[in-house]
Amino acid sequence: MGIYRLRTDFATHLRVILWVILVIFVIGSLYMFGARPRSMQGGNAKDVVITVQNDEIRRSEFDAEWERYYEMASAGGVKSPLQYANIKGLIVSNIINYQKDIQIAENKGIRISKKELKAAIDEKIAEDLKVNRAAIMGDIPKSEEKLDPRKDKKYLKVLSDNGMSIDSLVQTTKESVSELSVKAELARNALVAQAQKKADDMTDKELEDTWKNYHADVMIITDNDSTEEKAMEAAKKAAEELRKGKNIGDVSKNTAGSFALPETVYNEIDSPYLPQEAAKLLEGLKEGEVADPVKTDAGIYIVKLNKTEKTLPGKLTDKVKKDRRKAYKEVLKQQAEQSIRSEEEKIEGFEVKDPELAGYYYAFRAAMEYAPDKKKAFDTKAAKNLEAASKNDTQGNKDMILAALASVKFDMEEYDDCAGLLHKILDDPDSQITESYDLRLLYGDALVKQNKKEEAGKQYKQASDLNRSDAYVHEELADKFKQIGMSAEAAEESKKAADIRAFEEKRMKEYEDLQKAAPKKEEKKDKKDSDKKK
Repeated sequence: MGIYRLRTDFATHLRVILWVILVIFVIGSLYMFGARPRSMQGGNAKDVVITVQNDEIRRSEFDAEWERYYEMASAGGVKSPLQYANIKGLIVSNIINYQKDIQIAENKGIRISKKELKAAIDEKIAEDLKVNRAAIMGDIPKSEEKLDPRKDKKYLKVLSDNGMSIDSLVQTTKESVSELSVKAELARNALVAQAQKKADDMTDKELEDTWKNYHADVMIITDNDSTEEKAMEAAKKAAEELRKGKNIGDVSKNTAGSFALPETVYNEIDSPYLPQEAAKLLEGLKEGEVADPVKTDAGIYIVKLNKTEKTLPGKLTDKVKKDRRKAYKEVLKQQAEQSIRSEEEKIEGFEVKDPELAGYYYAFRAAMEYAPDKKKAFDTKAAKNLEAASKNDTQGNKDMILAALASVKFDMEEYDDCAGLLHKILDDPDSQITESYDLRLLYGDALVKQNKKEEAGKQYKQASDLNRSDAYVHEELADKFKQIGMSAEAAEESKKAADIRAFEEKRMKEYEDLQKAAPKKEEKKDKKDSDKKK
């Protein structure tokens, strides 16, 4: 996350992306009985759609990811073309990072062999089949949970009774597994393992140093309304003031968008609440010194080291040392993952060659970007590519392309164009879109910007009718109705939200009660099985 503000209006539409990601991970990765999803991308599978430095990624790799995400999102009730466009942008971003991760690993001497890759894919297939088996057969005895579904006679019989063969299901599952994503996962795991080796190799003296505490004054600049350059300029000025001996609280008061954390205690394991970039500066300072400001994902940090002290436990038993190494390995894992993300950002030699995919990708990047200048640049690239794709589309993705373009146009404050596109895809007599509450919300927002409040209210009402189960949406609509002076409608939306939340709390209570009762139920079942065996 950057240090700059995401505009409130567009944050509404970014939430869709995050919700879809949640749906994907909750649902699982194999649909009932392995029905093969229809491809919605089209094109030649061998076409190169993305390049990362000298590595080429073909359409087939994108399709493998897209079909998997599409089936899961569809099963979760996703119907909006905008949400599907957001998913495609996410997939392109993921694919680029997959390839980057493989390159990062190779630059550090890590290469994934064909044998390792094949074994990992086979394991993925087995895990997906277990998900499918659980969906079909429900609870199974614990003794059988680890059994490979391909060798589970009961499961094989259920498939056969439903006209399915395990071979066809395995093949379908294999085709839905992205070889690139599996290879990237292996590369990341190897990078983490490489970093964690430091904990295994360190001497007892080095282990004792992990109990060293750094006491520091910390100042953070997160001026959302400033450019990155101005924020850094202010940070350098603040660092000079600290070097002159001024109190950090006083310096912070005179520095826009900053706040101070006097006498912060940092320890890599026990109090790791500093970004890695700032923490590394502390480790290289002498007492009383102030480091030059450093940019992190959480803001620009300025640190002044006050003192260091080592607080060792009473007895350094073997168990204490073993536990300390284990805790340090977890820290090293987190640092390695952060380092991978930083390395990904440094690799700039990539290109999304397909205009439609490029449009989705840059729209996704714009939605995730906080820096106004970078956000504007991503939006401009997204609009250019989506406009080109809308003219040449021959694969039935027109609504998806136009929905994404409308969202980008809103972000660019081109409200007339945004409303025109949404009218075309929502209110055209030939439109196939009927349940896109998020597009109705976006349409209403664009109309408000055009001062067409009455028309906006109609769009908000349709959005409310289309989404009856999300309390957040109704709370959001309540605020929107208030803003355009429709108080009765606002009150109605607030009541809908309250009713949904009350229902959700009731269901959660029922779920918690079932969870509490589950161990006793399982205990009775095990006793019954044991008695039968006797």
